[in-house]
Amino acid sequence: MTSIDVIIIGLGVHGSACARELASCGLRVVGVDALASGVVGGASRGPARMFRVMHDKRELVPLALESMRLWEELARSGRRPLYRPARRILIGPADQPELAEVGRAGTRLARDDTTLARLALPSDWVAFADDDAGLLDAPACVLALREAATVTGAKLLFGARASLPDAPPGPSPVRVRVGPRELSADLALICVGAGMVQLPAWAQPPGLRIEPAHMHVARFAADPMPLGADAFYIIHGESGPFCTIPLGTRPGVQFGHFSPPPGAAGLSVREASAVTWRRDLEALRRYLPGLGRIRQRRTVRAAYTMSADGSFVLRWVAPRVATLSACSGIGFKFAPALAKRVVAALIGTGGTQDALRVEGARS
Repeated sequence: MTSIDVIIIGLGVHGSACARELASCGLRVVGVDALASGVVGGASRGPARMFRVMHDKRELVPLALESMRLWEELARSGRRPLYRPARRILIGPADQPELAEVGRAGTRLARDDTTLARLALPSDWVAFADDDAGLLDAPACVLALREAATVTGAKLLFGARASLPDAPPGPSPVRVRVGPRELSADLALICVGAGMVQLPAWAQPPGLRIEPAHMHVARFAADPMPLGADAFYIIHGESGPFCTIPLGTRPGVQFGHFSPPPGAAGLSVREASAVTWRRDLEALRRYLPGLGRIRQRRTVRAAYTMSADGSFVLRWVAPRVATLSACSGIGFKFAPALAKRVVAALIGTGGTQDALRVEGARS
């Protein structure tokens, strides 16, 4: 039996960030992911993640600033671009709350602003620009974190499933079966997102909310790059918040609503994907007319997992086992800074734990 300090189950953005941070503390760390090396799955999938400093939850602003610095440091150390600045453009009725929030700190755009030139919008809508924003290359970020974790000494195992015991472990080291091997760890950290519903009942944190998420990427014949690379758009229309993100130097856009269409929860995965695609494509063509026929398209299906109140939560589900609920949809951009707080809570490094709620206690 192999004995280690910490085993991390799930190597998406949060598991990979925690593996790197724990290994940098000199601990013997093993990370396990069911997917193959080089594959980014779960809620960490999709080409781009929006980044912004401005938040309605004021406590997230320092976390965003710290995360930005850490992403930039990671990019320099790995010599690969992970982030590009891009204006966040919010559009919709003037009385929409989020627009009012940005309007107090952002810049109101004139209707003839070049940023809005390609969009078809109601005449009474307003638009604001937030310059403290940008876009993260999601797969590159996860792979860079994994590489950094390996460099700092973590051992990452891919294509292997980890199995927890059927009964909650006591105060003794945790035994986790990984394929044919059994590992003994002083601590186990579970970062599997929506996969938590497949854990033994004792390991499932209460009150989890799991929401299906669909992101589409498409290239159009008439206009393969309908928007410039220096902005992304959040449009508050009748069907709910809708985003469209240019893919930088690559032709095409990433787009979709922030929530599934009404009634999608009762459909099969295939039916829900089809309904969501039709609703999202209709919105895209409404705001960006004249795109022409679709040349290429794909839909990335994921599921976002959140605590009952949407907070980032580290929960001790057994004396030596903790789960992290940090939603890679909302929390992706915070991963490197959040990992520092997770490590402070796990091993008592004395670091800050603000923005992370710790539930239960390690015995």
